[in-house]
Amino acid sequence: IPFSQEPLIIIKNMIIYMVLIGALLSITFGHIIGINDRKAGVTRILFSNSFSKNSFLMGKSISTLSALFLAIVLSFFISIASLFLVGVFSFTNLVNVFEFYLLSFVYLAGFAFLGIYFAIKTNSSTKAILLPLLLWIIITFALPEISSALYPTSSLNPVLPQTNLLDSPILANIHKIVYPFSISEQYKELSANILGFTQNTPTNISRYSSLGHIGSLAVWFFTTFFMSFIAVKKYDTSKGDDYE
Repeated sequence: IPFSQEPLIIIKNMIIYMVLIGALLSITFGHIIGINDRKAGVTRILFSNSFSKNSFLMGKSISTLSALFLAIVLSFFISIASLFLVGVFSFTNLVNVFEFYLLSFVYLAGFAFLGIYFAIKTNSSTKAILLPLLLWIIITFALPEISSALYPTSSLNPVLPQTNLLDSPILANIHKIVYPFSISEQYKELSANILGFTQNTPTNISRYSSLGHIGSLAVWFFTTFFMSFIAVKKYDTSKGDDYE
């Protein structure tokens, strides 16, 4: 650490922990909170009173995001404590770590809303958990490999490695099409920039500015929330407890 030009190198692996463990935990939060009423068989009772669908979604969203927020806050304080222990704590580093965890909260919230969406949309517990996990695999591994020719093992690196595989015009064109949808790749790039990690990426592939990455992650957040909103609006409360 003392010889590193990157003082936040100690929490470098937190990026990939968020992509893997954090996303799976978020899906689990959304799934459990989204489906617990149906499993308990009390959905019809809830809506037999003056209980609106908007309130239903709001309650589940707040519960899920609160659980996710507590996990993020705990990780934040552990990271700050680590900086104190290795003697690299500073106000600048504190701000950078805060920005990283704020970004992580937005990124993970999208997966939490996926958990809510499928918990409400499907009538099978197997589908409700497997479908968001399938999307997680696509977002985390398939899209980065298609968009930037990254092998699955490369997708597990906090900082994307340099590659010349996109010298092919065909692959470069595929990259331009798929890259905007490669949310995990953009999250890792922006997180690395926030934490001050240098990345030597080839010039023949597109990379968004920090503002572009933030915009993509914001779209990801609001898209998944809107999916949950639509699922609740179309939710048949009379059959809410019909669950396998």
